[in-house]
Amino acid sequence: MEFLLDEQEPQEKVIKTEETKLEPPKKELNIFIEQMKPLEERLGISIGNICTRLDSNDTLWVDFEFRVLDGGALRKTIRVTVLAYDKSGKIIATYSELFLKKKVFAFSSGSQFFYNINEKVNKLVVYPEDASS
Repeated sequence: MEFLLDEQEPQEKVIKTEETKLEPPKKELNIFIEQMKPLEERLGISIGNICTRLDSNDTLWVDFEFRVLDGGALRKTIRVTVLAYDKSGKIIATYSELFLKKKVFAFSSGSQFFYNINEKVNKLVVYPEDASS
C-alpha cells in the first residue's frame, strides 16, 4: 500500500520489457517436428509453440516456449536438445540449451540455431533431459 503525503500525485509504476524483432523468414519451411511429451511430463515441463524459420544467411532458427507445468519454480536444471535430420534419416546437426533451476520461474523461451543448414533439414526432434548433475 502506498501512502501519499499532503498533495502528492500518485506515480505510475512502469515496468520496462525488452522487445526483440525477429527477421522475417526467407522461406516457409516444411519440417516435421517430433516431441517427447512423456519426457516433458516426467520432468514437469512443457515445450510448445515450436516454430522454424530460415533467415537470409541460411541459418535455421528453432524457437519455442518453455513452461513449468505447475506454474512455479523449475525443480531441476533442464537441457533442451534439438536434433536435425536430413531426408535419409541421418543426424546432420544438434544444438542444446540449458534452462537453469535458479533462473526459470513458470515460463521462459528458447531459440536454437543451425548455421549454413540451408534446406537440408527434413525433421527435427526436440526433447528435454535432466541436466542437474
